[in-house]
Amino acid sequence: VRMAGAGGADVSFNPGGGMTSSGGSGAGGAAVTFFGFRESKGGGALTGKFYDLKQLKNGTPSKLDEQNGFPGEISKFVNGWNESTFEKYFVGPNPLYTTQIFIPKMNADQGPLAFGLGGRVQPKMWVVHYKGNVIPTESGTFHFVGMCDDVLVVRFNGRVVLDCGSMTPSGHAPQRFYAPAGLQLDPKMGWYKGLGVGDPVQVNGGESYPMEVLIGEWPGGDFKAWLMIEKEGVQYEKDAKGNPILPIFKLTDSTVAHPASEAPVFAKSGPVWKAEKSKDTTTASAKP
Repeated sequence: VRMAGAGGADVSFNPGGGMTSSGGSGAGGAAVTFFGFRESKGGGALTGKFYDLKQLKNGTPSKLDEQNGFPGEISKFVNGWNESTFEKYFVGPNPLYTTQIFIPKMNADQGPLAFGLGGRVQPKMWVVHYKGNVIPTESGTFHFVGMCDDVLVVRFNGRVVLDCGSMTPSGHAPQRFYAPAGLQLDPKMGWYKGLGVGDPVQVNGGESYPMEVLIGEWPGGDFKAWLMIEKEGVQYEKDAKGNPILPIFKLTDSTVAHPASEAPVFAKSGPVWKAEKSKDTTTASAKP
């Protein structure tokens, strides 16, 4: 599948690593996979594991109820962040390594495809759990800003600081929202108010902090997920509606062109944090 992107960029499907966004110029310049790379490429990244809650780890149906069971399992996980919650379900054999979460609107089957599970996982009731240690390059007070259709929960330094999607499994919904240009708000989706603004996070430059992000798809159909960052005290350019144009939260410098499908406008430059190299030496060299 190949789709023309805005601004002369391409958004294309790469069987080796899922959907990718490339194009533009500047530092970094490499194509950015939407769900992550097969290998951590020597640098730090968040390690993502894919779970399909529709089937048990032996491949038999879990019989988990879509309306109540799935939200209940997600709530159980994000109120303890214990991976044993998902251990009984099918987990993709190959993790992906990501340095940002900026996934434009696409078909929900792209999630399983990115993890090499296109023929094995139906495009609903799946989640990806990203985990790692991140290092801010500057001190200050920051807010993670974002949303996902359907699940986006960010845990930073041991506490949930952002939960914005069609469900709020932590029970900690955002109190403020930005609706920047590029979003397609639908009155029929009453929960979709824009990008949720997370709780303030105070950090010291150069220190390491544990970070986890859970994204997921509930009923199937469309999927999208964006995670931006805002620093208190910074004057950001505003869009026509008065919303700040924020940078994408990044753990490595990269060039991202605005895709043709739904995604918020974003600042081309912003803080680039770092990630500790994963202690997991079993980088995904095996073919799915």
